[in-house]
Amino acid sequence: MTRTLAAMFILLCTVQIGSADVSGRYVFEDVKYRYFVNVPPQGASGAPLIVALHGHGDTAMLFRETVQLDAGADLRGAVVLYPQALQDAVGQRSWNVEEGAGATSDLGFLLAAIHKLQRTYDLDSARIFLVGFSNGGSMAYRLACAEPERFAAIAVVAGAMTASDWLTCSAQNGVPALHIHGRDDDVVLLKGVPLEKVPSAFEVVARAASWNGAVRREASRSYSNGHVTRYFDEDDSLVGELVELSELGHDWPIGFGDRYYASDEIWTFFERVAPWRKPER
Repeated sequence: MTRTLAAMFILLCTVQIGSADVSGRYVFEDVKYRYFVNVPPQGASGAPLIVALHGHGDTAMLFRETVQLDAGADLRGAVVLYPQALQDAVGQRSWNVEEGAGATSDLGFLLAAIHKLQRTYDLDSARIFLVGFSNGGSMAYRLACAEPERFAAIAVVAGAMTASDWLTCSAQNGVPALHIHGRDDDVVLLKGVPLEKVPSAFEVVARAASWNGAVRREASRSYSNGHVTRYFDEDDSLVGELVELSELGHDWPIGFGDRYYASDEIWTFFERVAPWRKPER
């Protein structure tokens, strides 16, 4: 569902060594949102887009520093968009992941901003990806359910699909999903909240994979602290992945030694699901 509403897109660009660092404001429904964009050294025309959504109480810039996606994006010729949520009633930045949860439509803003950025930079419309942490992960699932045809794949860390999205998403909403979750997370539970009809991470990934034609499941312990379950279709193409990490709470896995590093694995998943031509070095 797309709403045609007047919006103003303001770009403020400062060029750094190698890549362009763009920041600006997007006025949607008379509300000002902030965002930041990393443009690779090779330029943005024809590039994939990664939309990275921060969690509750975070900011776009702090999330950007945490996830460290920019270096990988520059190597792969991808653009990364870091939108920033508005402050809630207690001053915490948070995405409205339920219809009617706030006075403004974060869903509408994000869809409009993605469309505008795609047109402004002539991005690859077939390769738009979502990354979200915690509340940002729930927002990523919300976007994928609302307009699945826009997104090539989704990666969620320590997030959950809302009960309403679990009930309303259907087979035509199948977007390949990578879900990464700590087994010790006591903020957003890996097993979901059955009494509130919030699905487990396993249920979400398994259902999305089945909608994408999964016929085979493969489990492995690829990392010292991780258990990985991958789903493949009849052509042996990867269509879903669930990563359960021991000794990890409500955090972004940064990886040490042979431990799981979320940012690297997100790039690997996106490249396997919807590969694109990398820039020449």
